[in-house]
Amino acid sequence: MEEVELKFDIARGDVKRFLRSPELRHAPSRTEELLSIYFDTPDEALAAHGMTLRLRRAGDRWEQALKGGGSASGGLHARGEWEFESDGSLDLARFASTPLGRLPHAGALHERLGELFRVELQRTTWQLAPVAGVRMEVALDEGIVRHGGREDAVLEVEIENKEGPPSAIFDVAGRLLSRVALHASAATKAARGYRLLHAWKPQPVRAADIELDASCHAWAAAAAVLGAGLDQLQANAEGVRLSEDPEFVHQLRVALRRVRSCLRIFRSVLGRALELEVRSALKSATAVAGRARDLDVLELETLPAMRAAGAPGFGKAFEARLAAARREARAGLRAELASRRHARAMLALTRALHRRAEDGAGGRPAKRFAAKRLRKAHRDVLRDSDRLGQLDAAGRHALRIRAKRLRYALDGVASLFDAKAARRYVQALSKVQDCLGEANDAVVAQALLRELRAPVRLAAFARGWLAARADAAFAGTASALEPLRTRAPPWEED
Repeated sequence: MEEVELKFDIARGDVKRFLRSPELRHAPSRTEELLSIYFDTPDEALAAHGMTLRLRRAGDRWEQALKGGGSASGGLHARGEWEFESDGSLDLARFASTPLGRLPHAGALHERLGELFRVELQRTTWQLAPVAGVRMEVALDEGIVRHGGREDAVLEVEIENKEGPPSAIFDVAGRLLSRVALHASAATKAARGYRLLHAWKPQPVRAADIELDASCHAWAAAAAVLGAGLDQLQANAEGVRLSEDPEFVHQLRVALRRVRSCLRIFRSVLGRALELEVRSALKSATAVAGRARDLDVLELETLPAMRAAGAPGFGKAFEARLAAARREARAGLRAELASRRHARAMLALTRALHRRAEDGAGGRPAKRFAAKRLRKAHRDVLRDSDRLGQLDAAGRHALRIRAKRLRYALDGVASLFDAKAARRYVQALSKVQDCLGEANDAVVAQALLRELRAPVRLAAFARGWLAARADAAFAGTASALEPLRTRAPPWEED
């Protein structure tokens, strides 16, 4: 059978408020201690095939379970699940008709299996039946994942569909979110265990390539692009929470812009209501991430370049103010990502993806739909470029944003068009974006230096140096725009 559930992390300080939720207060519940033991081969053959195998003890009862296949995005996990009673040991014969039985050398698999890690939990579950024909289980898990001397604490909420349309779990999640912040989690307990096994550390995640079928419909394309954006966003949000590496902030900001670009280009497909629901939350997160990123760029890129160019001393007081501003910006970003506003936006986007998967594919052909939307965005960029010499700083910034939106939109659907033409067009847009981005960085740096009260001599040097840098960067914009004018865009070449 297929297991469909939403998985959320919850903060320790929110647990009492969660337990007082009206949805749970009068529902039948039970609390039990669980021990789960996970197995794999030395070369992790099960993990390589997307499977997890475990023994679980609950009280005096044992069960063995295999999970595999499926997907996880935005906290929604859908995967195959096969469970059997056990005497406390694995009996692989019970899994003969499952994907485990179709693995190479499945008959000898038991000889190679060994314990990898354990999960020890206290689980409280509530059985909900909000309407006739709908049943679900809400679980609060608190415990530890253990491998050798390494541990990872678990404190999470799961909402699993038991009967009826899976979409019903989103209704309950939404009501719980109105009272407590629940943050979508892509990491299963098994994934946490494998992380411990490999002493995993989070790494910044760049946008993934998206392969769309040329015959797919607009909804399928929107779901693929939005799902990839959500995955990138979640991975880098976790990195922002756990690491000081500034590249997480950079890639998070990119992911936020990609998701917003997807919402914009697929607005008529996804629905205006969805866009309105999540736009303000994503805009807020983008602004906070932008502040953190701007300060990172100032300290790690702009000021070192100024110093190499002979800028006078910065002074300890200025450097302390800059360091404090960066810490405050990072704290603000973490608070924004931990907010209920952001959690609601993530839930709304995940629900939109699931709704289309539940309803089935349909709608307008994606290629024709995307071409129409990209054509309009292309015209907007060219319109601004026609008056490039008359644009002030705000106008240049607006052109940069339009070029960036067009690039992100095309990145998502590029596989619908000729690969060479799409790559050439994206490269041209990237050059435009780089030129305008460098000019914008100079303008932002100037504003930040004023805000942080840079020393007089440094401020005087910066005015001239940054102005020259902005002018030089902007001077290259016209030539960077030329390929967009003279070559047919990829959606016009078929």
